[in-house]
Amino acid sequence: MVTNGGGIDAVDAYVEAFVADPSTAFTPATATPIGSGYLTVSGYSQAAISFPWSPAPADSGHRYLLARVSLTIPPDRFANAAIFDVPGDRHVAQKNISVVDSAAHGMKPFSFSFALVNPAPDAAAFQVKAAQIRTADDKQLLMLKQSVGCGFAQFSDKPLRAVRLDLGDELPVRDRSDAIRMDLTIRSGRLDRFERIEGIEQIDRPLIGLLDNPIVPGRTGGAKKIRMKAGEVRQAVVTITPNPGARKGDLQIVEITQVNERDQLVGGLWIVVVC
Repeated sequence: MVTNGGGIDAVDAYVEAFVADPSTAFTPATATPIGSGYLTVSGYSQAAISFPWSPAPADSGHRYLLARVSLTIPPDRFANAAIFDVPGDRHVAQKNISVVDSAAHGMKPFSFSFALVNPAPDAAAFQVKAAQIRTADDKQLLMLKQSVGCGFAQFSDKPLRAVRLDLGDELPVRDRSDAIRMDLTIRSGRLDRFERIEGIEQIDRPLIGLLDNPIVPGRTGGAKKIRMKAGEVRQAVVTITPNPGARKGDLQIVEITQVNERDQLVGGLWIVVVC
């Protein structure tokens, strides 16, 4: 989906799409092109362009989808062609995905780990649900196609055999409760004194790798209720059992939602399964 925020039609805007491995920086040299084409976007509107791409088993793991758009007349393009500057350039976009090789599992259940987080400054109770999104009408089907970035996507009309959600133990996170306190005195418009009066170095315990811990499966079910401390993080696993009746290449989406006691959506994610 390309957005034209100006009042002039963008005629023949050139759109490029790439897939890349996790990296400290993204460049076209380290990304794999998956499609390109021209698109005309009317002023103050949006338009979609599709590039069919089916991940291979070798693509399993965490991947990044990248896209950039440029216009020749009038000149309006990305600032640096040698790098994907996602946060600094409005002509560049990024989407994170995780590819699971379901074919390697056959019709056996497979699991996907994620972190369940309480972002609130206070303790709170949540209901966490995992369920398949079914296409009820043409409007929802269009929304799903736009969400996965492919207008030609085909969604299965067969339900998944089962979707199970399990919650694990609390995970260690970055502890910022002992942040360094500074005493600053400004005199005559300049920093005259910078004194560290008290401080304990922050404990840096990233989550990377901790989601690989095994979780003992609980009872079957796609919904859990849990009360979490402020800032608490727990490991969670959704286990999906495919339907052998689904057509090869069809997509199925599992939606995970986290809702608080006031029935407000706190967070969530989608898992896209390729049959």
